Amino acid sequence: MMLSLCYLTVSLLWSLPFLSCGLAIHCNETQYEWPIDKPTLCCKKCPPGYYYSSRSETTCDIQCEPCVGERYMDAYNLETSCNICDVCTRAANLEIASSCKTTHNTVCKCRAGHRCKDVSCKKCVPIPTTVKPTLPRTTTVKVGSTSTTSTTKKPNNSLRDTQWFLVIIVLLCAGIALVVLTKIKPFLHWIRSNQVYFLDHKPVTVPLRAMDDDVSKPVQEVCGKCDHCIDLCIKE
Repeated sequence: MMLSLCYLTVSLLWSLPFLSCGLAIHCNETQYEWPIDKPTLCCKKCPPGYYYSSRSETTCDIQCEPCVGERYMDAYNLETSCNICDVCTRAANLEIASSCKTTHNTVCKCRAGHRCKDVSCKKCVPIPTTVKPTLPRTTTVKVGSTSTTSTTKKPNNSLRDTQWFLVIIVLLCAGIALVVLTKIKPFLHWIRSNQVYFLDHKPVTVPLRAMDDDVSKPVQEVCGKCDHCIDLCIKE
């Protein structure tokens, strides 16, 4: 019994180095494995805005320095220097959208009237100007299960000019008629005022039959009548 226990103990002790080598260390993106040959620890990296400066010989502690000037670092790192900020050059038709900081790079954008030349957008080119034809506005009216599309056309200028010409002609005729009525009114008044005079002074017409009778009679009879009338007047 004792012999079996001793044999089991020796076997476990002998297999410990192999077990330790078989166990892998998994560190996240903010850490690094240390030591490099046989990593057993997960140590912290430098945060964004800092770069790696030095490390202790006995521990995994490191010393980080901040980025200065036109430099940045946008991720956890073990870099010995910070990255250089990009420059938005006018020659490439670029302008600054967001200035460079210690934790992120400069963000450039195309100037007005320009677009990116490629996916990297390191250079911009002018946008070609194209004149689109203006189409008349269309309206769709649904009737039952079918739809009717009608096109609204612009009014014809010649038709509008003709309408205005006719309106001007009508107004001109109305003005002329008003002037004529104004001028003819005194003449009509004069005709009405003299109409009574013409009616009162009608010529006396003698019946033709009476004249014929007098002419057909002898002169003596006519004279006799006249004498008779004269006698009556004298008597009276």
